Amino acid sequence: MIERWRTYQGRLLTVDQVRSWLCQFGDPSNQRLMYAFLNGLRYFGLEIRERLRELHNFALRDLADAGTHTRSANVKDRETT
Repeated sequence: MIERWRTYQGRLLTVDQVRSWLCQFGDPSNQRLMYAFLNGLRYFGLEIRERLRELHNFALRDLADAGTHTRSANVKDRETT
């Protein structure tokens, strides 16, 4: 996992940081569960998040052009009333 993520919030991720985070869950069985949870997470870096944001905005524009209401448009409608 550390090799795959390398950094978290702009800082290098270390074995000691992961171990310290796991300690908060008490006994080893809980720590193993949380390690499995962490290991299953996929962390997206800034470039990928920006690309996903662009694709999301593209999809929203496409839906708006097609006349489809989006959830965010419905929220904005409720906020103005």
